[in-house]
Amino acid sequence: MENGKALLVSALLGGFFLTKKSLSREDVGERRTSMPNSIKKVQTLDQLKSVAPFGLKIPTRIEGYERQRLAVIEGKIAEIIYTSEADTLTYRMGEGEEDISGDYNVYPIKLEASLEEQEGDVLLKGTLEAIYVATWSDGTYSYSLTSTMGLSPTDMIDIIQSIK
Repeated sequence: MENGKALLVSALLGGFFLTKKSLSREDVGERRTSMPNSIKKVQTLDQLKSVAPFGLKIPTRIEGYERQRLAVIEGKIAEIIYTSEADTLTYRMGEGEEDISGDYNVYPIKLEASLEEQEGDVLLKGTLEAIYVATWSDGTYSYSLTSTMGLSPTDMIDIIQSIK
């Protein structure tokens, strides 16, 4: 009886591999294509300003972090990534009013803050311990600041207020 089951499994697997091989991309005339890279990395802040499709505003006060990566995403969102020993901050600016943070986590805490230096209310998302995402719009541009480890509300707001 065991030999019969093994023979049946072997026959089924053998048939699967034959079928799979007979339907390869080349056999059905399918061509391989690759997606174009929608992220344009640059080396300097001046280069980022020149390839961004708008006048770029950036944080001027991020203490303890180094700028690691500068890029334009899909030709419409400027992104700057800052790192420290323990954290990564991602700042984005783009045209429109939608959330461009790229963080789709659901956080238990959501706070709105009105800041003098920025038009529009800032939505802060996080936990009782830290804020992980800040998003806002001035009616023309959307902005976001995210932290992988989380920041205090005061630290997050200080960085946002430094954007010029």
